[in-house]
Amino acid sequence: MVEGKVVIITGGAKGIGRYVAGTFVDAGARVVIADIDATALKRTDDELKSKGGDVLTVVADVRDEAAVNNLVTKTIERFGRVDVLINNAAVVSHSHLWPNPVWGAPWPLVRDMSLEFWNKVFETNVTGMFLCSKHVIPHMERQGGGHIITLTGGGSAEKLGVLTYSLSKQACLNFARYLAEEVRGSNICVIAMGPGGTIGTEDAPPEVFAAGFPGLDIVGDRFVVAADAPMEVTGCSVNVKDGRLEAAGPPARGG
Repeated sequence: MVEGKVVIITGGAKGIGRYVAGTFVDAGARVVIADIDATALKRTDDELKSKGGDVLTVVADVRDEAAVNNLVTKTIERFGRVDVLINNAAVVSHSHLWPNPVWGAPWPLVRDMSLEFWNKVFETNVTGMFLCSKHVIPHMERQGGGHIITLTGGGSAEKLGVLTYSLSKQACLNFARYLAEEVRGSNICVIAMGPGGTIGTEDAPPEVFAAGFPGLDIVGDRFVVAADAPMEVTGCSVNVKDGRLEAAGPPARGG
């Protein structure tokens, strides 16, 4: 049960993060949403509070350690603890949908990619996950446990332009596997999970939905279920099917 628990969701103002925040509010959790987009954050804050949610919003760039530290500090000041961290903030490629249907231009190939672009993807998707996890772990240790959920994803290698995103998401998967061993003794469950498929969010053009890509409702309450995962699945890639949590992949083992 997540009722009364404190849940931080990064990238929580739009898309999947916004939807997931709503599912936690509906489940009775106290929700902290962080996002770099202050305008979208205000809209989501109003939306969640209109549902009766106990919500804290913080403008934060997860690439900035000072901003992440501020996010966690404000969470502790407001709620006194943090039970669940959902590392959702990411720069997302839709290159795996290219060329049919078109959802924005495909990402550049390696030969054409600037270092600035490469760094932006990895600093957001990977470094942001590291910083947020780093700053919540001491609080979870002191309170006797918690859950850290990292979002995975990818795309076929044949869909040119998806390399950077997929590589960053593979890093997220391995981060969960190895971090789990570091914090196992502190009763912190670390898992990796996808959103349930390729999803059309509010920024998707109409042809994405016309082509049969599902809306956000496909996410359902999978993150609420995952936030109550037992320690037996720590380090695993997991899935939620018919409201039940199942391990989709074993923890990594050193070789």
